[in-house]
Amino acid sequence: MSASQLGEDLYRLAREGVEEEGVTLLDVEVAPGRRTVIRFVIDADGGVTIDDCVRVTQKVSGLLEEWNGISGSYTVEVTSPGLERTFRRREEYDHFRGREVRVHAELEGTGPREYRGILEGTEGDFVLLETPEEKLRIPIESVRKARLLFQGPRKSNSERKK
Repeated sequence: MSASQLGEDLYRLAREGVEEEGVTLLDVEVAPGRRTVIRFVIDADGGVTIDDCVRVTQKVSGLLEEWNGISGSYTVEVTSPGLERTFRRREEYDHFRGREVRVHAELEGTGPREYRGILEGTEGDFVLLETPEEKLRIPIESVRKARLLFQGPRKSNSERKK
């Protein structure tokens, strides 16, 4: 099984249990090696605390002990998304609504281009982005890379959704 498929399986396995701990599971990254690293990326209103990481580590460690999908030795890491996270899942476009992002996309007629603005989430198959010049509807399949930009103190998810 590939690392990306294992990450997808673990995401589905752990998502509900992790969210019972009051945080959002954004992604599961798997780095194979002599000792595979399984990294659970979480986020929470107001940011991720050490206590969040400890609770989620205990939760996913229990889930992994019961699940027989991993062979060999592994290490579990639980981390925040970081200040300038590169998006890996479609759900992140809605999760990080209200945050400043940089989007590399290739739109019909303009070729590859970088856009910087405030993420307004998704609508159907489009990413909504407000730049200083305009509001854009970027087809998700045209996005080559999207990432958060550091902007200082964060708003909570409930404040972003207003």
